[in-house]
Amino acid sequence: MADIVSEIEKLNENDHIIIGSILRKFPNVKLNENKSGVMINFSTVPEETIEEIRKYLDYLKVQRNLLEKMEVQAEEYK
Repeated sequence: MADIVSEIEKLNENDHIIIGSILRKFPNVKLNENKSGVMINFSTVPEETIEEIRKYLDYLKVQRNLLEKMEVQAEEYK
């Protein structure tokens, strides 16, 4: 669980918004919002929610890898 939390903390604001929308799809997930942001007790988050977040994090990794490969290819063409 801690690995997911640390991965989420490293994401940018847009990705945080997408994670928030994933969490909001599940009514039994309690989100505590204040002026500092949204707080979630991940120990109470259902496994199906965590699995969807993992899928999104995996998607981001694949996209970053593809982007890095494209950047390397672009440098090689120069």
